[in-house]
Amino acid sequence: MLQILFATTIVTVAYIRWLFLRASTNESVDHYYWILAATAYREQRGFPVRIPDKFLLEDERQFYPPGFGILLALFSDTFLRSSRSVMIVIGIDMATLAVLISFALAIGLSMTSIVVLITVYGLAPVLVAYNTQLTSRGLGNLFLVVKLLAEVAAVSTMGAAAAVLWLIAIVATAAVIMTHKMTTQFMLILWPIWSFALGAGNLVWMAMLMPLFGGGLAALITGPAFHRMQWLTHWDIVTFWNRNWPQLGAHQFRQSPIYGDVDGLSPIAFHQSGMKGVVSHATFIIGYVPAALVLPLTLVFAPEPPLWLMTWLAAAILISVMTLYVPFLKCLGGGHLYLFNSVAPAALWWGMLFAQPTSTIFVAFTLAMLATGGSLFLGWRKRNARILDRQDALTALIARLNTCPAGRVASYPATACERIALETSHAVLWGGHGLGFRDLEPHWPVVRMPLREAFNAYDITYAALDTSWWPEGEDVLAQASGDFNPERFKGWRFYKLGNTCPVSSPANSK
Repeated sequence: MLQILFATTIVTVAYIRWLFLRASTNESVDHYYWILAATAYREQRGFPVRIPDKFLLEDERQFYPPGFGILLALFSDTFLRSSRSVMIVIGIDMATLAVLISFALAIGLSMTSIVVLITVYGLAPVLVAYNTQLTSRGLGNLFLVVKLLAEVAAVSTMGAAAAVLWLIAIVATAAVIMTHKMTTQFMLILWPIWSFALGAGNLVWMAMLMPLFGGGLAALITGPAFHRMQWLTHWDIVTFWNRNWPQLGAHQFRQSPIYGDVDGLSPIAFHQSGMKGVVSHATFIIGYVPAALVLPLTLVFAPEPPLWLMTWLAAAILISVMTLYVPFLKCLGGGHLYLFNSVAPAALWWGMLFAQPTSTIFVAFTLAMLATGGSLFLGWRKRNARILDRQDALTALIARLNTCPAGRVASYPATACERIALETSHAVLWGGHGLGFRDLEPHWPVVRMPLREAFNAYDITYAALDTSWWPEGEDVLAQASGDFNPERFKGWRFYKLGNTCPVSSPANSK
């Protein structure tokens, strides 16, 4: 019976992950940047690597944590450009699950607990929805899980085994710093209380010094100069969002002080005001990891887990809530994304509860899974309803750009810039991957520089607009570009500045 349940769990998790992957086709953004970055890490030596003549609004030197780019460089460009490349992220996710299962078995949990752990982790909506493109967040989380569990094991171990575990923790700490910015922030916020949550075990003071050890190792690997610039770039991003968090997710033009209503809040902005904002953020928190939010209720009728596990989960949820609701903390990134770091401790906690299951625990778990299923269904329906016709039109536009001499493209919305940068020979009016957020600020998250001025300043030769995203922008782009007869690719318009590209064939579609 247990074998059937185990097999059913694996099949269910795989099927739901596949449904989200299929519904996310062509919805990627950072995915395209990482393919370009992988090429740079594959072909260049030393730090920093450079991505020249591609992103006009950032430093061509890449100071973002290099770990994921180094990993991707191990794969061929052909593989990375194929739809199969997302299996790298899925593989990282499964590696994290394998670490959790190994720890669970090491502390004596039964196969029933393992099935529960796999279910909670494998179906966590934040992982299912997020891990559909190339992204460094999962790798950062893998290293964080290894670091924390190695420290948990080390404080209860003696001799050579403890030394090995502390060494693993140091390496994993360095790897987190070298891989993902927000995971590093979470690790450092957790650090002061984590050291006490571990208790009075063997060499627990090592956990207190772990950021120093890990940071020193990271600096040795990348070089002190790069390590310093990585932290300066980190500061550049945080200060940018400290100035601009109210515009996170806003429409680039409709909330522009030049082209829109600067005093009105965009209905698509992430941080809404009043009760609407409270409810919106609460929906994210509840929907992303519902199984984690049920766990505190189990303290009423079930044995409590170790202090370190409660601390890990509580910190992830608390940081998520605070960075969503506390204004001066919103610069630390979208708070809902810290819920990514809550899945591992939640899965372990549920697994431990089923070490001695009761009917009440089973009812609580059933409710948690029903909430998870509801969240997954709503998320899949929303994602599956997105119109792929827009992506087909963008594909046609990119094909057209590839018939034109190499130039510089301004694309609106900016999310299309990543794909244009990868799939054409053109540079794009975009940035945001590392150092240079001051250059990005006049253009995003809202436009603060007149388009004609921006086009002249950056010697833009082509412009593209998705009219389904900004219908009223068609005339604005015509005035700014001087092209009053743009080529049409369904909802997209292609503007040529200064007659830079011959008229296309009749392949254009209305």
